[in-house]
Amino acid sequence: MAIWIVIGIIAAMTALMALLAPAVMAFIARLSGWRTLAERYPPADAALVERFAFQSVKIGWASYNNCVTVDVTTAGLRFEPFWLFRFQHPAFELPWDRLKATATRQMLVIPAIELSVDGGVPLLISATLAARIEAVAGEYWRAALDRAA
Repeated sequence: MAIWIVIGIIAAMTALMALLAPAVMAFIARLSGWRTLAERYPPADAALVERFAFQSVKIGWASYNNCVTVDVTTAGLRFEPFWLFRFQHPAFELPWDRLKATATRQMLVIPAIELSVDGGVPLLISATLAARIEAVAGEYWRAALDRAA
């Protein structure tokens, strides 16, 4: 009899998680600013230059640790979460000609660079990722740094 109670509790918890997870993901996407960025800057149909998978990004107050793919494209920087976290988190692409890479900050204990477009939602990437992007994107990245100055 006790085994059926345990099985029932496990089944109830699984059902509860299956119902709550999408709601929590939608809540985080809306309040962090991910949805705002995705609505304003949908991905362009641009050629991929380099892909950096499993990167950490902070958007607004939400940290997306090791679950975001950052693509350097001919049109800008594309951000896309790992497939498991894509519900209410569509990909977005920050265009090169409007991107600003501003002050060096901290993402917990890691040096980070703040990105923004038109003074909108702040987005932090690690300084290491920024250096890798600069190595690939060159003049586009330096122009983003210049726009911030």
